[in-house]
Amino acid sequence: LTDLHRKIKVYRKLSLSVSERIEKSLREHREILEAIKKRDTSLAEQLTTKHVEAAMSNLLAIVE
Repeated sequence: LTDLHRKIKVYRKLSLSVSERIEKSLREHREILEAIKKRDTSLAEQLTTKHVEAAMSNLLAIVE
């Protein structure tokens, strides 16, 4: 798990090196938090999946 955590930190830093991604990521986190506060687990799961996919797409665009 430590190795995975270390890799995630590296990828997160690289992904957030694009300023637009920082703002979008923050918005996504707020939306996820609101869904959790409303106890809407389905929406929270959907938003989390969407967030991870957006981060992955951004990361792939950077490294290509």
